Amino acid sequence: MVAVQCAGALVGMATQLAPLYLTEISPYNLRGMFGTANQLFITIGIFAGSVFGLRQMLGTRVLLYVNVNKLAPVWD
Repeated sequence: MVAVQCAGALVGMATQLAPLYLTEISPYNLRGMFGTANQLFITIGIFAGSVFGLRQMLGTRVLLYVNVNKLAPVWD
């Protein structure tokens, strides 16, 4: 549990420090572009991971059918 909390804190710091470092080392006229591109690529990565991970999360077509029907309301 301590390792998970430590890893979470370090990932949080890296998330804050990477754009800060990119902004500091980039040329003055390109600072906004580097900061925006960093966040844009993070968002694209999260989206791609979600899209490509759907098959592993939902399983086969039969499991998808069962999972969807469990969430559907039952009308008696």
